[in-house]
Amino acid sequence: MYLEIDEGYWEHPKTLDLCARLGDDQADAFPPRLWKWACRCARDGCLGKIAAYAFERVVRYAPADGKCFAAFIAAGFLDQAEDGEVTIHNWMLAGRTGRSIAKMEAKADENRQRRADAKAKHEARRSQTEPVLEPYQNRTGTIPSQTRPDTDQTQTRQDQSSDPEREGDPEAPPPTNEPGKPAAFNVVAQFLAIRAEYLQVKNGFAQPQPGELDKAARWLDAMLSEEVPDIEPAFRLAFGHVKAGDAGWTKREHSGVAFMFGAILSRWSDLREELHGQKPTMPEPKPPARPGQQPGRVVPIVES
Repeated sequence: MYLEIDEGYWEHPKTLDLCARLGDDQADAFPPRLWKWACRCARDGCLGKIAAYAFERVVRYAPADGKCFAAFIAAGFLDQAEDGEVTIHNWMLAGRTGRSIAKMEAKADENRQRRADAKAKHEARRSQTEPVLEPYQNRTGTIPSQTRPDTDQTQTRQDQSSDPEREGDPEAPPPTNEPGKPAAFNVVAQFLAIRAEYLQVKNGFAQPQPGELDKAARWLDAMLSEEVPDIEPAFRLAFGHVKAGDAGWTKREHSGVAFMFGAILSRWSDLREELHGQKPTMPEPKPPARPGQQPGRVVPIVES
C-alpha cells in the first residue's frame, strides 16, 4: 500500500495553520503519520470517540497534553461530530487514500469469491468422474475399497456372507474375505495403509496410483490362491525391515511408494519363505586372514 501525498501539502494553508497553532515548524509531519496509521487501523477514516492522548500517541506528539488533537480539529484535518465521533477530513473522497483502500478490499473480495466458485466447480466435476469410496472392513482394519458409480450398491459383495441370519445384523463380525483373490485397488490401499502405520507418514493415507494398480493386477494374476493370505503379513514384514534398518532394506528409496511396492513384489518369494520359517540360514562369515597369510592357506606357527 502506497501513501500518496500531494506535492503542495507542505505549503498548504491547513498545514501552515497546524504548525502555527502548535508553534512547531516540524508539525507538518504529524498528518502523514496519522494517514499511515489509518491505512491499517482505521481504513474507513473513522476514529470513533478516540481520546486525545491516544490520538497524540499515534502522531507521536511528545507532550501529549491534548493541544495537538485540538489543533488538528481547528486546522481542518479532523472532523468531530456533536456526539464526539471523529473522522479524517475527506478521507473517502475520490482519489484519496481511503477510497483506494476500499477499491483494493473490494477487488480482494471479488478475487476470493472467484476462487471459491472455481473450486466449487472443480469439486463438482471431480465428484462426477472419480470413483466413490466406501468403508471396507477386513482383518487389518478399515481401508478404502473401490466402488464404481454404475455399480448397484444394494448388491452383495463376493466377500459377504449369504447367510440370512447375518442380514440386518449390525453386531455380526465382518467377512474374512478368504475365498478368491482381492482386487488390485484393495491390495494397494492396504499397502499404503501399512506404510503410513510403520513409517509414520505425515499425510496419512494416499490414494492408489495407476502405476501401482497395474503392477498389483499383474502380480495377482500370477499369484496362486494359497499365497493370498500371506499378502498382509508380507507387507508388514517388509515395512518392519525398513523401519528397523535391516540389511537389504536400508536404501532411502524404500520410503517411497513406487520403489517399496516394486521391492516387495520382486522379493515376494523371499518374504514368504521368511514368513513360514523356510528361509535358508546364511553361513557364518570366515574370519579375516592375518597379515602375511593368503586366503585359504594355512601358515604353520614355528615355535622358537
